[in-house]
Amino acid sequence: MTSTDRPEVILHIPADTRFVALARTAASAMATEFDFDIDEIDELRIGIDEMVTILIETRPSDDCIHLTMSSDDTTFTASGSVESPETKPAIDELTSMILAAVVDDFELAGASFSLTKTRTTTKTRSTETRPTKAASVSDASSKRQ
Repeated sequence: MTSTDRPEVILHIPADTRFVALARTAASAMATEFDFDIDEIDELRIGIDEMVTILIETRPSDDCIHLTMSSDDTTFTASGSVESPETKPAIDELTSMILAAVVDDFELAGASFSLTKTRTTTKTRSTETRPTKAASVSDASSKRQ
């Protein structure tokens, strides 16, 4: 893929924990589109959850979190920011350990956060087709004879 083939999703969500699921869902949908496996998607969802939660903790609930996500066949990247945090975002020891376990790279710089998740599997998009119902029925009837 070329850099022009790398789609980007931009979300602006309220700085409220009720909307963290929206960010997780968008990230998992994008990773699914690029054939990340289920374990990689679960890890990515955890990473997004931690990133967005850190940013939410710095803002009043009437403000927005700005998220940008992009992916290609090997790497998913996400960044998030708040315009003017009330408190300085920080990563506690437990969150740092969680992020280190589920994503390849993460960084908190001022009021911005970024993470990267690289696929560990090297599968290609499947071009196989499933047998039709008619083929399955004829196969079953031939086995009975």
